[in-house]
Amino acid sequence: PIVIPGRLLGVVCHEHMGSTRAWHPREIEFASLVGQLIALALEAERRAEAERTARGTEAKYKNLVEALPVTVYSIDARSGKLVYVSPRVETLGGLTAAEWLEQGAGAWIQQIHPDDREPVLERFRIGTGRGFPEEITYRIVLPDGSVRWVRDTCNVVRDVAGHALVFQGVLLDVTAQTEAELSRREFERRYRSLLENVDLMALSLDTQARVTFVNEAYLRATGMTAEEIVGRDWFEVSLAPEEAAPMRKTYLDNLQKGRVIPRFEFTVLTKKGERR
Repeated sequence: PIVIPGRLLGVVCHEHMGSTRAWHPREIEFASLVGQLIALALEAERRAEAERTARGTEAKYKNLVEALPVTVYSIDARSGKLVYVSPRVETLGGLTAAEWLEQGAGAWIQQIHPDDREPVLERFRIGTGRGFPEEITYRIVLPDGSVRWVRDTCNVVRDVAGHALVFQGVLLDVTAQTEAELSRREFERRYRSLLENVDLMALSLDTQARVTFVNEAYLRATGMTAEEIVGRDWFEVSLAPEEAAPMRKTYLDNLQKGRVIPRFEFTVLTKKGERR
């Protein structure tokens, strides 16, 4: 037989022409060796071709990865060693890819803001087990003291048997988006704080006229609770019946045209049915 790992390619046949004869053990051994030599030659050729294909694939992969506007990294799952990081990492701290490979993953941990470091350390403690957090957003502190936000998305790459090989991850600089979101939240917090403390009836509606916020002054004036009004159609739950439908239509029609009526008068019903 001509056998390579996991596959029978064929057989080598040795035929004797002439009268009947007996095959000696040495001849049988020789025939087997011929089959083995052919198998070795074919396997060597197959591996060489696989290596050439792998080198070509690796080159294409590397070119693609290094052209991406993100930092790609790989960490050996068994040793915890940083085995690859794309050149883009230089924008996240000033060090080159070669310098990061020399310093290792521990140096990156030290660059993470102390208040954000624990979730990343917890990811390493979990390792390849269940509950591995695939996405974490945290701050890194650059040598000049400036702070950047990065979104770290990581997956465990496994072999066919399910054994972990590497942690393959992507780092994306999300400083602009995160700071904008934090500013929006702070603005909303201050806005709500203002409405909560002003002695005027105040509320917010979404584009479907549902109540998203109502302040204490409104609740005191109507005798309602926040649970009774938030999430409901404001025109239906609070306005006088004869005004609700036309005012709701006016509100929605104006929103579709991209405008809001800045000033108008209406009648609000209290929980007891009194008019305000």
